[in-house]
Amino acid sequence: MSRRYTIEEADALVPEVAERMARLVELQQEAAAHLGRARRRARGNGHGAGVDPGVAGEISQALEWFEER
Repeated sequence: MSRRYTIEEADALVPEVAERMARLVELQQEAAAHLGRARRRARGNGHGAGVDPGVAGEISQALEWFEER
């Protein structure tokens, strides 16, 4: 069941939501940069390329915060 917020509760969450969204944008940029570098390296050595596990974990945690609310 999804939670319903009062206007006051939603307004109180706006600063935190904005901060977390800004961090998600930063993480997406980090992931894209890392993936690009990994793909270039992988072409030379035959290994697969993926997103940095630390960045992927932080993205996952950030998204879970939104899902919980």
